Amino acid sequence: MAEYRHYAIPDEQWEDFPNNLPPDTRVEGMNREHHLIKPQDDLEISEFNVSARDGHPVLIRSYRPSDKKADELIPLVIYLHGGGFVTGGLETDDRSCRAVALRCGVVVLNVEYRLAPENKFPIGWQDSYDVAASPAAQKQLSVDPTKGFILGGTSAGANFTAGLSHFFAGHDDPTESSEKLSPPLTGLMFIAPSVCHPSARPEQYAERILSVDEITDAPGLTRKSIDYFAAKYGAPPSDRRLSPLRFPSHAGLAQKALFQVCGWDPRRDEGLLFEQLLKEAGVQTRLLVYSGLPHGFWTTCPDLPVSKAWEEDLVEAEVGLVSWSNSPWGKRPRSYVIESLNEARPPNRPDAYIIVLGILALIVIYPYGNVPAVDAYFFGVSATTESGLNTIDVKALKTYQQLVLYFIPTVTNIGFVNIIVVVVRLYWFEKRLKQIAVEKDIEAQVQRSSGRRILGKLADGGVGEDASSAGKPRKESQDHRQETAIDDNKRVENAADAQKIAPAQIVFAEGTRPPRNEKALRVPSPRERERGRPLEEVNDVMSDEDDDKIMRITTADYEPTGLTRRRTRVGMSGITSATSIERVASSMFVLGSDPNAHRPQSRRSGSMSRHSMTRMPYLSRQATIGRNSRFYNLSAEDREQLGGIEYRSLKLLLKIVTAYFFGLHIFGAICLAGWIQTADSKYRDYLAECGQDKTWWGIYSAQTMVNNLGYTLTPDSMITFQDATFPMLVMTFLAFAGNTIYPCLLRLLIWTMAKLLPRNSSMQEPLNFLLDHPRRCYTLLFPSRPTWILFGILFVMNFVDTLLIVVLDLHNPAVNNLPGGPRVLAALFQAASSRHTGTATFNLANVHPGVQFSLLVMMYVSVFPIAIAVRSSNTYEERSLGVYAPDPEPEDSTSAVSYLRNHLQNQLSFDLWYVFLGIFCITIAEADRIMDQADPAFQVFPIFFEVVSAYGNVGLSLGYPTVLTSLSGQFTTFSKLVICAMMIRGRHRGLPYALDRAIQLPADVLSEHDGKSVSVAWSEVEKIDEKANLKRAHTS
Repeated sequence: MAEYRHYAIPDEQWEDFPNNLPPDTRVEGMNREHHLIKPQDDLEISEFNVSARDGHPVLIRSYRPSDKKADELIPLVIYLHGGGFVTGGLETDDRSCRAVALRCGVVVLNVEYRLAPENKFPIGWQDSYDVAASPAAQKQLSVDPTKGFILGGTSAGANFTAGLSHFFAGHDDPTESSEKLSPPLTGLMFIAPSVCHPSARPEQYAERILSVDEITDAPGLTRKSIDYFAAKYGAPPSDRRLSPLRFPSHAGLAQKALFQVCGWDPRRDEGLLFEQLLKEAGVQTRLLVYSGLPHGFWTTCPDLPVSKAWEEDLVEAEVGLVSWSNSPWGKRPRSYVIESLNEARPPNRPDAYIIVLGILALIVIYPYGNVPAVDAYFFGVSATTESGLNTIDVKALKTYQQLVLYFIPTVTNIGFVNIIVVVVRLYWFEKRLKQIAVEKDIEAQVQRSSGRRILGKLADGGVGEDASSAGKPRKESQDHRQETAIDDNKRVENAADAQKIAPAQIVFAEGTRPPRNEKALRVPSPRERERGRPLEEVNDVMSDEDDDKIMRITTADYEPTGLTRRRTRVGMSGITSATSIERVASSMFVLGSDPNAHRPQSRRSGSMSRHSMTRMPYLSRQATIGRNSRFYNLSAEDREQLGGIEYRSLKLLLKIVTAYFFGLHIFGAICLAGWIQTADSKYRDYLAECGQDKTWWGIYSAQTMVNNLGYTLTPDSMITFQDATFPMLVMTFLAFAGNTIYPCLLRLLIWTMAKLLPRNSSMQEPLNFLLDHPRRCYTLLFPSRPTWILFGILFVMNFVDTLLIVVLDLHNPAVNNLPGGPRVLAALFQAASSRHTGTATFNLANVHPGVQFSLLVMMYVSVFPIAIAVRSSNTYEERSLGVYAPDPEPEDSTSAVSYLRNHLQNQLSFDLWYVFLGIFCITIAEADRIMDQADPAFQVFPIFFEVVSAYGNVGLSLGYPTVLTSLSGQFTTFSKLVICAMMIRGRHRGLPYALDRAIQLPADVLSEHDGKSVSVAWSEVEKIDEKANLKRAHTS
């Protein structure tokens, strides 16, 4: 859930795992080892078997306090270990089981259910069901479930617990007969629970389960390992035994439930949501959230203080679970555990950045004593929001205060903020790439290794032989166990998993099977063959990801409507470089579509740009691109290639935007400071009258135009310079380039570089990626069509504004005092300033009322063009902004009508109530002056103008006749604070409602959840040996 993302901020010890751990910290991996019981004086520990429904003996280890009499009936706890359904065992949570049994006075049963891939779904689930429902087990243990009957587990064990509790409560499901357990469960224990397959999230909860997509590379559990374990387990994603969250009701599961959720865990949101649902269903819950800690941290590093404290929390909470009554849960957890998620949380929006810098400006400006506190804060907010309204003449400030107003707008400028975003993304990209390199090394080692044997020791210290059958007595077979050590990052190899399936369209003749231990022949793709790449032998090994996969054949139309010839694209979800020869041959010889295949209906398959694909030869042939740069049918190798090109594009982009931002400041400062040195004496004399150094004026004026701040060191803004052609041209360009048409100029710069650089330059690939998929890398870089639309909207708006100023004030001495050319240029400058800058070349109080109203409208809509472009090209917001109807296929984002209409409707409903509220508050506070007939300059329209200017972060003001400040300088303290609220709120109205792709950290989300796969036709193919040569083939 989005509001709990801050719990994923890594704890310092775990951030760069394992480098930040204390020296000599013991790090353990999860495995299937089984050891002889280690005696403990105060516990009676034994092992016995419970027969599953198929007769298999399920091994149970029981723990009972020694101080309990043999005939004393005590509560029962059944514990199911974790391990992703494929690893783990009795040793995994042995220490926790001992602690719970001893300190809670209960019998704990530690269940060793059968594991995948040797025992696919639902074998492990049924083993757990049969043990929990076994009356024989309860009878021989001297337990009384009516005094307390708790079922619980960790991770996969918690998944079993969630599913079993529904069946034991009588919830109907066609997959398994449900029968109410008697006596019923009194308590449930969910430790780092998983309750739903990522691809089976119920639609009503899709926006509440986000962590599985956002936390992809945390220690202990990654998104890749989740998918791996699920594939080995083999359960249908929507089966409620795997995804119990899909049960329509969660009522009556138990009286109490304990949840221990890790904050830095991809399964976090499932646990938080499931806790809320159980609470709503009447279950008394206790929730412990371990902020910044990863999945299973107590198992990975059991000796850390935080792991020992976790065990203490478990035991303390277990006391409350065991109790039949509604007694208190026990002591409140320690400070690093958040028990209630309703406590105050740190702001997770950009508002905090603006608010903090505004307060910082107050702290720096106010102490000198020449500015009242409210005005110092007003300056800080106006500078951080780049509004430019002022309650005191800027030239009256001291130089250090002017410097504050120079640097704060620079660091809050949208260009600078996005530079920081790119730097942060690159930092995490590099960390992720280093992690991938380590994973590749481990994977290579695992593939070269066949695993190790772990034999149980006999009582005399000897080593027994392997058990030949499961039917032998447990005493005999248990001491001869053979297990394969498995870690979360390692793979379980099982030859039985490999299924040979007949190919759909290509059959290899008998006797043409290539001999083993020969090199594979790599057949180049058609695009590579066109470039002259020959057949070549490679030492290629199929990865484990190729196991148990079925090839997808995706038919995509590339020909005009009416033509029958179509290209069939052959690929595999998760395919690696070790593509089988049959698959390659299929892609070469099959021209028609599979007769058994269903033609894809999704428009996404047709939305792929052939031009884009030709500039992306590093992607496999089955990859397709949908709208807004969503990729579909990406293989594992594709995701790595895409991540690499995106990383290089980000590095190049960082250089470009940094040079653009600071280069623009330097260019403006050189132009204006240089011009004023030799300018007409009237300009230099005016600066001298204002007490301002002419060089400092040039530097500061360049900053105020690039940052669109609007503060000037001259009290009449730029009216004195309205006839100076050179500064008018330079400052108009800086105003446009710094904000209004920044996305257009940035794309133009990248396009120009791509055209001027040699075609074989190493920069061509990242430049083309930035042009083809800009919103994967940067918030303010858009595709070609939206960029042209943005430019067209801005051109029309500024043209209309300039035309109105010139035409409506044709006979106005406040405007027509200038010759024709300078008048048009000054009008263009004023139009540009009404977008965001807030400087003025005319006394706005004296211009035509129609011009005043047009400026008011332009200030309000100033953010619309860029905001619309940002949102329309952001794939995470397609529904939240109402661009698309809920069910039909979406319209193309480049439709001009929908592009404007939908966003304008949404923005108006978002903005207007806030603007009117601000005007209403100020008119109440300033009612006496508004109603004063002797003060005609203080009326409702100038206040309306001031509020809209503040909300639009523009800074234009109709002013007041007797002062050289904005009208805000005449407001009361309350009204000034209202204006500050308007500026802060307006600063954030252009931001996306959802997390933007360009500010997401890179991860493995480029897989299936980066976009649902297009409709595909399935075909079975036959797997071949890892190394093969192409001999001959014939079509069937």
